Amino acid sequence: NMVVAPFLGVVAVPFALLAQILPEPLNGGCLVVADAAVAVAVFLLSMLQVPVWKPATGLLGVITLFIILSFRRRETWVLFSLILFFCIFPRRKDGFRVVFLPIGQGDAALVEWSDGRTWLIDAGPPSRSLLRYLRRRGIQKLERVFLSHPHRDHMGGLDSLVGELDIERFWSPRPPIAGELEYRRLWSRMIKQGTQMQSKQKLSESNIRLLHPLNGWSGGGKDAVNEQSLVLELQHGDHRFLFTGDVGQHAESLLVKEERLFQGYDVVKVAHHGSRYSSSDAFIKRVQAEYAVISCGVKNRFGHPHTATLWRWRKSRILRSDQQGLIEFESDGKILRARTWNWESGWKSLPRNRKE
Repeated sequence: NMVVAPFLGVVAVPFALLAQILPEPLNGGCLVVADAAVAVAVFLLSMLQVPVWKPATGLLGVITLFIILSFRRRETWVLFSLILFFCIFPRRKDGFRVVFLPIGQGDAALVEWSDGRTWLIDAGPPSRSLLRYLRRRGIQKLERVFLSHPHRDHMGGLDSLVGELDIERFWSPRPPIAGELEYRRLWSRMIKQGTQMQSKQKLSESNIRLLHPLNGWSGGGKDAVNEQSLVLELQHGDHRFLFTGDVGQHAESLLVKEERLFQGYDVVKVAHHGSRYSSSDAFIKRVQAEYAVISCGVKNRFGHPHTATLWRWRKSRILRSDQQGLIEFESDGKILRARTWNWESGWKSLPRNRKE
């Protein structure tokens, strides 16, 4: 309306009407002015042909918007308050941040780099909660999405993201195979929206290493899909993060035997939600994790994490999404800060790690 009203309502329509009643050559001049106004309006409207913006906000933002609505009869105040609102609550882009999200029985981790890039490692079970979280953070684009393996508790949340967010590149252990209908449908949707699909075992980025699977390795048996999970190592400054998907002790023993693992990680995402079939003694001894993060649902039917697994990780500081909720690590390359958030206790900062 801000474009249409002045050019069409004030210029084009009146001059077109004048052209109907004025004699020649005056009516021709009126039509020229009307046509020019229409052309300018169409040009300006073409600049507004952009995807629909779908902003979302958290609790503080809701309170602020409620206050704004109290001035709804004062248009100037509403406009000023909205501009101020989106200036006060910009998306933070400073520092390196890894956030393990409490999305139930599954895995989802958001990685935010200091240069503004945003990566997602797994997306949890089918739900729109991940999409709502990303919108609240002001995230409209994901430069990289890594799917550790095509199981619903890691892949399901991606279904709500496709078509809503711009996903630049997608990494997975392999393309879909026969019988993986849900995975095949997701793969096809991503291709249609222009996402670059990657399943080759090579990563070009300098701050990430693919540790498993390598050299065409593939597991066997009923746990083959889990054993083929991507194992990724992220590094920012002095800090290293290890993401293990749902690998079992077979893949873990291979990682230890071939010495692919760094000796001493700041944060390790515990494999398979703390299952007793993962986290072998040799693996834990090798990674020497300061923090062991377990992503699992509250009172889940699998009994994760298993008591024996918790005992094996006893020398690390264990953080669980079913207890602590959201788990966030922030690093400036030298100092690593950790904090958690849930509805009961809000934000809670954790003591610095032993290396500092």
